[in-house]
Amino acid sequence: MARTKYFKRRRLTLAQQIYFMRLAFPLFTAQRFTNVVEWIGLVTPGDLSDTYRVKVRYKIPDRPEVTVLSPVLRLAKGKKRLPHVFPPDWTKLCLYVNGEWSPDKPVAWIIPWIAFWLYFYEAWLITGKWFGEGHEPAGKDLTNVPNPEY
Repeated sequence: MARTKYFKRRRLTLAQQIYFMRLAFPLFTAQRFTNVVEWIGLVTPGDLSDTYRVKVRYKIPDRPEVTVLSPVLRLAKGKKRLPHVFPPDWTKLCLYVNGEWSPDKPVAWIIPWIAFWLYFYEAWLITGKWFGEGHEPAGKDLTNVPNPEY
C-alpha cells in the first residue's frame, strides 16, 4: 500500500534519536535528561577551517537547538550581529526553514547542516556577505538586538 497523507509518521523517541546519532556521529557524546537529550561534539566545516565545539539540544517535539560553544563566534567587520541566529539571545543557529526537518527524522541529519552554517559563517567573516540560502529568523525587525563583545 502506498504511503498517503492519511498515515501519520511517528516521532522518533529520545532513545531512537540517541541511537541514530551514535551510528552517524559516534564522537558526539550524549547526555539524557528526563525529556531532553544534549549532544556535544566537534565539527570542522572545511580543510582549512577551525574546529568548532557545538551543542545540540533536543526536546520532543521541538526544533533542535544548536549552539557553538567554542571558539566564540565573532562579528564580521562593520556588522552588529551574527546572521542566521535566533532571538532572544541571538546564539542559537538557524539551520533550515520549517518543513526541512521534523520529529520523525533523526536529529543526526542536521549535523552536516551545522557544518554548512559554519562554512558560510567563515566566508561571512571574510566578506561580510552571507552566501547561504534561507532567511533571517527575525525578519526585518532587528531592534533590540544585543551587540555582544566578541
